Amino acid sequence: MSGLSLRAQQTIISTIHELETNRIDYTIARNYENYPDFGHDLDLFYHAPVLTFEKIAKKVAAKNSWDIVTYCDHWSKSSISEHNIDVFRFYKLDTSEYLQIDLFRGFLIWGIPFISAEEILKERKLHSSGFFYRPNGALENIFRLLQINSLIGNDSATNKVSRYRERVLRFCDSEKDSLLVCGKKRGLFYIDVALKYLHTKDYSRFSYYMNKSKKRFLIRYVFKHPINSFRQLIARVGDYYRLFYASPCGVELNIYASDLSQKKIVESELNELIKNDFISSWVEAKNKFMLTVKERRILERAGVVIRWVAYQNENILSVNECESRKEISRMLCKSIIFRHKVIFSKS
Repeated sequence: MSGLSLRAQQTIISTIHELETNRIDYTIARNYENYPDFGHDLDLFYHAPVLTFEKIAKKVAAKNSWDIVTYCDHWSKSSISEHNIDVFRFYKLDTSEYLQIDLFRGFLIWGIPFISAEEILKERKLHSSGFFYRPNGALENIFRLLQINSLIGNDSATNKVSRYRERVLRFCDSEKDSLLVCGKKRGLFYIDVALKYLHTKDYSRFSYYMNKSKKRFLIRYVFKHPINSFRQLIARVGDYYRLFYASPCGVELNIYASDLSQKKIVESELNELIKNDFISSWVEAKNKFMLTVKERRILERAGVVIRWVAYQNENILSVNECESRKEISRMLCKSIIFRHKVIFSKS
């Protein structure tokens, strides 16, 4: 698994160095095996104030010659700390380089905090390379089991499921008991049975016992914390409403193009932005007035919905005013980038 530019990799090294220098606790959440090359973005469990990380992001952006860094708070507005994710995005415009760093405040099961970032950091371990911290091995593989379960049935995640399965089973070769103890301590009581079916690749039975564990965890948690459970449920519903309806992370673009060839260029450039991870996906709106469920899901996941319009004004992106394909790409990039708060801009 690889994909990050050398600039992005060096930025990750610089970020970890700054965290260490400033004695800020963190762990790299996952996919660190090819550190500092990650397939997509860098996920950290992080407990310090977001403003502290903002200062670090500005410093490493200047050091590594990024053009723009934005801060996205779409996933960090919940009253429940563990629900929140702070997102920082680094952009290099002329080379279309991109890096995203996500700060996770906890790990959830069905919207209920399974464990907070603060608790994860108390048990963190220095990676064998000595370069960075990772979660405790048993806890890390509990996360992998839960992630495998959530990815089963997703055809595009087959390789990820296989990769996570291999890592879990390798850990269990020598540390299975610690994994089972960790699972039971945190309310997951059928991990041992689920592991048997993971070993034989019987994903249907594996998923059954993982979901059974999650249901028992949820019931146990609700009985022990009825008031907190109600608060967390209401907060999670609010999160979904905000991200799906009121204020999604993605952007809707109204675009004027005079002919089919110009439309094809826009579509091609949007596909390039997906390849460069500038956006997760894009789609053409089917209706002038209402978004479909599919379109809302794309916006929720920081994607783009475009509408072709037959007129030009100051609120419309006009392809006709662009003199080259590169200028069209830059116009699209700016509309995508500046939907979020800019915390760093190269002078």
